[in-house]
Amino acid sequence: MEALPVTAWLKDGGLLVGTWMGRLSRLNADYVATWSTTLQSDAKTSDLNLLSTDTTPTTRMEGWGNAAPEPAPLTPNLLTLTEALIDARCEPTSSGDPRTWQHKVDLLRDGDPAVPKSPWLEWTDISYVDSGWKGKLVVQADMFRSQVRLKGITIVEDAKHPESWTRDTRLEWWDATAEKWQTGPYLLFDGHAASGGGDTVTHTHWFDKPLEAAKFRFVSTGGASWPVGNLRWGELVFHGEVLGPSHPDAVANRPVAVLFDEREDVLKNLLAYGDYPFAFRYDDAASGGKCLALTRAGLTTATYRPPFGHVLPNWDFEIVENPERSGQYRWLEFSWKAAAPDTKGVSLRVGPHHGAGVALSAGEPTPFEGAVVVKQAASAPSSWETVRVDLWKLHGSKPFSIRSLSLGAIGGGALFDRIRLGRTEKDLND
Repeated sequence: MEALPVTAWLKDGGLLVGTWMGRLSRLNADYVATWSTTLQSDAKTSDLNLLSTDTTPTTRMEGWGNAAPEPAPLTPNLLTLTEALIDARCEPTSSGDPRTWQHKVDLLRDGDPAVPKSPWLEWTDISYVDSGWKGKLVVQADMFRSQVRLKGITIVEDAKHPESWTRDTRLEWWDATAEKWQTGPYLLFDGHAASGGGDTVTHTHWFDKPLEAAKFRFVSTGGASWPVGNLRWGELVFHGEVLGPSHPDAVANRPVAVLFDEREDVLKNLLAYGDYPFAFRYDDAASGGKCLALTRAGLTTATYRPPFGHVLPNWDFEIVENPERSGQYRWLEFSWKAAAPDTKGVSLRVGPHHGAGVALSAGEPTPFEGAVVVKQAASAPSSWETVRVDLWKLHGSKPFSIRSLSLGAIGGGALFDRIRLGRTEKDLND
């Protein structure tokens, strides 16, 4: 009908069709038009009555939203408690991702509902969505190293721009075990179950079942491009609680946490830092078919990620005397060896950031400022050797956290493999 139609069945199987453009048609049972006309107003048109108030009665659909009758408080906010990374990006990832926020992202979680005067994204970013040049847009909240139980979400909108309200959105959550995004609840806002003051409109969506994950993202429900208009949020609030570290072994409360053994994604942020090369090696492994390599002398640590520093995603292990809770450990085990005859020393350090913690070395040690340095052997091993140490004792019987990993080599390269944490020494034997 070339315009949005409304239809009514007739007794003979035909249809009466009217469109919003004023076209009225009668179709027979074979859907062939027997007559068609365009309705015209009897009112005379002039400059005066074009500007007059339209008193035609109107209707509005209500009840399709799932916002709570009353919005929740803006604090506490899991996005603030976990210092979550919030960004907008295309799916699949394209050049320029993540997109550049037009305001400081901390304004989204500072507890102040005030809405910025301009949108969060460039209009060119919005116009590229689903254009063929770029795919769909998603807004992602990454808790980085914290597993959370998410019970609901509150969004503060700009009351002056209802065309940009977040009305029809779906939340997805990252399943670390299956390594894929899982569909979550719909966030539907019809503009009624909300409140606000002055320049803002606030709506809260509680979930029937809480979601437990470390990453979430807002996506299109599939019917059209998202967002409609631009993003004009004054505040984004995640309601729930922090459960602990988001490493899969900690989440599952396993007695052994595997820091590396085959899976590259676990250490994808352990890239070359400065001029020192780091790589995954696919032969000569101590366990399986893959190991970590420093291809020549140098030092590598996690790339810098503000506001966290040189740390790795999902790592937040506690080293304590008597591990009991999820994410608590005491023992460290790994394998290492020199990668070349001229290697004079190999080192491995674990700790809260790129300097502190415990550094173990064989041969000439790589210096780590602030770390407890322990020499395991007089020279770098020429074949694979497994090291097992009591981190609690080595750290002076004082607790500390493991959030980062550094690898070092002196003279030549070095190889490392099967890095694990255990609650007890016996756990590492199983």
